[in-house]
Amino acid sequence: MELKIGELTHQEFAQMQMYVNYYDRFIKLPEDNDQIFASRYHTVLPDK
Repeated sequence: MELKIGELTHQEFAQMQMYVNYYDRFIKLPEDNDQIFASRYHTVLPDK
């Protein structure tokens, strides 16, 4: 897992895809799920 601060760049996404491709070819089991997701997180919780 990687934690990124700021916008996800094309280079960072390509690097994560390279890791996933390696995993798919050499490590992955048939029941594994390895999709890549990028999310937006907040450092402060909203008010109720």
